[in-house]
This record gives sequence, C-alpha cells and structure tokens, in this order.
Amino acid sequence: YDNQVVGVLEVGIPEDIYKENMEGIGEWRTCHIQKDFQHLGIGTKAYEFACNRLKELGYKTCCLWVKRQNEKAIYFHEKNGFHKTEYSCEETIDGAPSFVMEKVL
Repeated sequence: YDNQVVGVLEVGIPEDIYKENMEGIGEWRTCHIQKDFQHLGIGTKAYEFACNRLKELGYKTCCLWVKRQNEKAIYFHEKNGFHKTEYSCEETIDGAPSFVMEKVL
C-alpha cells in the first residue's frame, strides 16, 4: 500500500487433509494485514487475488481454516461467499479451536 509492505498472503496446496477427497481444493493459508492498514480495502484485494490465483492454478474450490473466536474473519469470509463446513479441530497448536470454510471458485 503506497509502496509499503502491509501484509502477507499465502495460497497453495492444503497442508491439513480434512476430508477424504481433496482433489481440486486449494487453500488460502494465510492473510494478515497490519492493523493500521485494515479497513482500506486491502483485505478485499487480497481475497480477490487469492481466489483468482487458485483458479489460475486449476483449483475448483478454495478452503481456509478460521478460528472460532475470530468473528471478524468469519464475517469477512461469509460476506465474500465462503460457507462454514462440518470440519473442525478442537485441539490446535495455539489452543484456539478452528473450523474449515469453503468457496467454489
């Protein structure tokens, strides 16, 4: 943003296998925008880039893990077409229960 690095975005092959057939599923692994640069549309641009890049790579579905208590992220992803799935993990490394959201690309 304005020639500054204000965040990080990572997409690729899912590291965690959460269902039997993972063919055609790409993962939005990480997206962090520095607090001072949130609410400027950067997250939306990152979202669009991530989905387009996964589609270019041949994936049909995008998945991501989100922490249950991260209501802001859940709202953002739902607003952009993701839906909650039945896949969850209660015992995470950082102790924050998480679940998978998906979107057809």
